[in-house]
Amino acid sequence: MVWTVTREVAALVGVGTVMGLALSLMTILALRAAVALAPGTSRYVPTADPATFAVIAAFMTAMGTAAASLPAWRAVRMDPLDALRRE
Repeated sequence: MVWTVTREVAALVGVGTVMGLALSLMTILALRAAVALAPGTSRYVPTADPATFAVIAAFMTAMGTAAASLPAWRAVRMDPLDALRRE
């Protein structure tokens, strides 16, 4: 039961992480294109570091999976009749 809940949430977290990374990359590219230079000034050019994106994706996946598996594990250990009485 815990594996089923964790797997479903991991899929949702994976989709959300991929969408977030894609939006971040598109934002970085838009910022690169939108910055206009004034004469005699240098500009900040945002970079898309693949290592940073990989660390962020791993962190988000680990935290999302942990956030789903801990309550599921606790729910499996609880007696169903006791849970119904509390509701």
